[in-house]
Amino acid sequence: MSSNYILITPIKNEEKNINELINSIVNQTIRPVLWVIINDYSTDNSYMHISEAENKCPWIRCIKPASERKERDLGFHLPKVMHEGFDFAYKTCKSENISFGFVGNVDGDIRPDRNYFENLIKEFKINPKLGVASGSPVIKCEDGYVRPKTAGLPSGGAILINKKCFEMCGGIPQSYSYDSVLNVKARLNGWEVKRFSSSEHYSTRYAQGADGNWKRYVTQGKSHYYIGYSPLLAILKGIKYSLSFPHIAGPAYTYGYMRDMLTLKNKIPDKDVQHYFRYRKFKEIASRQLNSTINQKGIHNK
Repeated sequence: MSSNYILITPIKNEEKNINELINSIVNQTIRPVLWVIINDYSTDNSYMHISEAENKCPWIRCIKPASERKERDLGFHLPKVMHEGFDFAYKTCKSENISFGFVGNVDGDIRPDRNYFENLIKEFKINPKLGVASGSPVIKCEDGYVRPKTAGLPSGGAILINKKCFEMCGGIPQSYSYDSVLNVKARLNGWEVKRFSSSEHYSTRYAQGADGNWKRYVTQGKSHYYIGYSPLLAILKGIKYSLSFPHIAGPAYTYGYMRDMLTLKNKIPDKDVQHYFRYRKFKEIASRQLNSTINQKGIHNK
């Protein structure tokens, strides 16, 4: 299996973060054979920094999406831009005879460890059934950096995908929560998905993101309605969010989900993905919670 990989990065006004990302990718122990940065009509000096890197490194290319978005959103626009980036990357590799075994995405506000992609490629070679992988996120907060305790699934912010798995899944899903949907489609096609603690990627933007916590969690609620979460699971998730910081997350998430449910908004057309999130996801969460409770009781009884 080839260790070559291609990367894409969609950016919008990442002037403050893009140089840190560029330095991180340039200094990777295994660099991508092609890195396509999609400059989504930035209005700051992002392009100036990308252009400088493009002139120094012939394996870095910068493109613009076919159409400009009117406002920042975390829904369908991002996977559409990513699709354009991967389409350009595939065509470039074909025309320039560049071979690769993996495809990946790294967000504009992420800084991966220096050996991030090398470590992930090693995991793919150890396990031929591994389809989607990422390292563990380290989240920037006001008090410093926080490492989430849960292992979780691969994070779309710095993800690497087996090329065969990527193509079997039809590329980047054109959906809300594209990374969650991709993980499900990979599993439904017989691939394994995993997040590894051996590699970390650091956020360079505070955890609430550019849209603020309210808009972020409203979007997540809308997203979970779209991909098929059951109302019961959404209510439980809203309660869980309300009990932890930021407390506004619970009402925002519930509002986003319920508004789309009550107005009968469309759901993801893929019925297999819908079925997974409506039924299997609930069972997986319930099973995980039960095992956690049993383990905690076992510790207390010792």
